[in-house]
Amino acid sequence: MSNHYLYAPANSSEWGEIHDPMLAACSERHRLKLAPANYRKISTAELALSESAGIVLEMIYGWPNRTHLRLASQSLRLGRQAFFYWPREEAVEHIDDEKLASYWRLWLLVQLTHLPSHYKSLLKNFLREKIPAPIKSRLRPYYYLARTFPRRVLTERRITADMLIPGYLERRTTRTCNEDLSRLLANAQPVPMRLDHMPAVDSRIKGTGAYLRTDFWAKINSGGSYGHTCFVAKELAALTERLICHMPHRYTLLDNFGIQQTVLPPPGSQGNELTILQGGNHYHSQLAPLMAKERPVYIYERLCLGNYAGARLSQEFSIPYIVEYNGSEISIMRSFTGNGYAHEDIYLLAEATAFRQATVISVISDAVRDDVLKRGIDPRKILVNPNGADLDTYKPANPKDKNALRRKLGFTNEDRVIAFTGTFGGWHGIDVLAEAIPAICQQAPEARFLLIGDGHYKHLVDSQVRQHGLEGRVHCTGRVPQEEGALLLGAADIFVSPHSRHMVDSRFFGSPTKLFEYMAMGGGIVASDLEQIGEVLSPALHADALPCDASGIRDERAVLCKPGALDEFVTATLFLVRHPDISETLGKNARNAAESEYSWTNHVERLWSFIREHNNQNSASDKPTVLQV
Repeated sequence: MSNHYLYAPANSSEWGEIHDPMLAACSERHRLKLAPANYRKISTAELALSESAGIVLEMIYGWPNRTHLRLASQSLRLGRQAFFYWPREEAVEHIDDEKLASYWRLWLLVQLTHLPSHYKSLLKNFLREKIPAPIKSRLRPYYYLARTFPRRVLTERRITADMLIPGYLERRTTRTCNEDLSRLLANAQPVPMRLDHMPAVDSRIKGTGAYLRTDFWAKINSGGSYGHTCFVAKELAALTERLICHMPHRYTLLDNFGIQQTVLPPPGSQGNELTILQGGNHYHSQLAPLMAKERPVYIYERLCLGNYAGARLSQEFSIPYIVEYNGSEISIMRSFTGNGYAHEDIYLLAEATAFRQATVISVISDAVRDDVLKRGIDPRKILVNPNGADLDTYKPANPKDKNALRRKLGFTNEDRVIAFTGTFGGWHGIDVLAEAIPAICQQAPEARFLLIGDGHYKHLVDSQVRQHGLEGRVHCTGRVPQEEGALLLGAADIFVSPHSRHMVDSRFFGSPTKLFEYMAMGGGIVASDLEQIGEVLSPALHADALPCDASGIRDERAVLCKPGALDEFVTATLFLVRHPDISETLGKNARNAAESEYSWTNHVERLWSFIREHNNQNSASDKPTVLQV
């Protein structure tokens, strides 16, 4: 399938083409100026659509006509994308099946307001009939539909308030969210959590703990956030008498750990902003009966965009509320798509409500803490708690298993295998990795690459591999389940993390789980000296001052390079390729650091220790202090 989009102008028989990578990232209505080119006549719309990534339909009025709707329908049926574009407003809207149905209803309303004269005559005669007024009132909408809408569509759609008043549902939902959040924020009061002793395997927290995650639109089975959730839940379960995870879909790894989970039905089939806004009330209605029955001793929530069910349940049932906040989804959207969310104000209000209600807030980095502090949150209840690795899942492979795995992947014992795992997203430095692969392969014949994962920027790597004929030296697995990904990393000698970008409105705030997993694997690491990445891997060697041998290495854990510096990244990686002894020493030091500081066991122990200290400080003094581990 091509990477160009067809462009259908409003007042021309010739169609253009659009080559804009930002279109693929549009999931709602966004500000975006498009520049179509290469206009030509299209003989068959279906053939043209089958050879494109989708269609962009230029709009003059606020609503589409029947031709727009039919072309959009045809594009979706072919598995392509469809967009409506208003040039004057520089606004583009992504169209899916749900929105298309809504626009059909809007088109119907427009037709009803411009009925031809003979329809008006029929309507007039109909209303003259001696039919009781209540029956007329109930029949009137169906009469309109029968006269103006295709019979096939009539049988598939039902009349709703949103059909006759476009946008009614969204306005009602936003109003409800604002009212709910304003009330919750005004009544926010953290519920203390008392711990008489530090929890341990033989001295667990009594009662039931509730883990909550509600991002129903992200159906994942691997990756950083997936592993974070499953491994944190594993450690919470080890120190709580009973833990129940309330999840947006089934997490297989939780089943493997023997952790009980309930799968919460989503508020809708689409992950659009309207459905996200509906999630607060939707999830509260499902969870309230469970909370009333279970009476958990704490709620631990991985905070998700727009959801405020956890804060509401904490208020309603006086349950201590632990908020895990991994950084601003709003900032990520702005930074890596160039667009913002339509309902940012509500999402920020939902976050503020959770922060105010929270007993404690666990954040992954100093940058995230600073963001929360700017919102006026009490610094005494903020814990900076970096991510970690599960040391049983991520560990060096024994030589026999490693060699067998390498043979299976097409590597030899003489190869130096360089691994990257991730979602190939905006802040993972995929552009640097893509440029580095040909340079490294050219200078080191023994170098091979193992790439695990997939994402929006994967095409950058694929393009370089094809262009330089490196298919035999670069093995791409695609996205694999979490445990399989951990197993595959055992084939590697060197691990890379070339993060290179800050956010557009803040500094880099991430705590990449891959970093800690690399450390646990015990191999050489090349990473960017970017915020927490450089801090966790220090002490370290630096790409601009590399040693000649391993004799001077003490506690160094990795080789660091300047973020975005392609030459330093290539130099550092080649250095570890050519110096296996130094790579091995750095790897052992990194594994030791993971064991002593950065396991998920350490992570959860720091949380409980902080909660005990937080409660002691609250009872001893009201003087604000920033507590950080």
